[in-house]
Amino acid sequence: MADFRYSWCMSDDPENTPSMMTDNTPEARAWRREQANVDADIEGMATSSEARAFVAELDKLNLTTEERIARITAFHQQREEQSPDQGSE
Repeated sequence: MADFRYSWCMSDDPENTPSMMTDNTPEARAWRREQANVDADIEGMATSSEARAFVAELDKLNLTTEERIARITAFHQQREEQSPDQGSE
């Protein structure tokens, strides 16, 4: 069973305690993404299998945070340009 105690994911001494909230390991990134998916489901937000697949592919690459942000931003900008305006109805 997963340990959901606050101290498990946050620490006053980040150098001695791994944090799923801040670690840059593939496991920590996957955990944070899953938490975001759960939050989106709770809020009733639509999810995209295309976006999830894109991010999964990014996880396979050894990208810096800045590179990930740039690629994700470009991905969503391209999708927005390709889809009709949903807010004009």
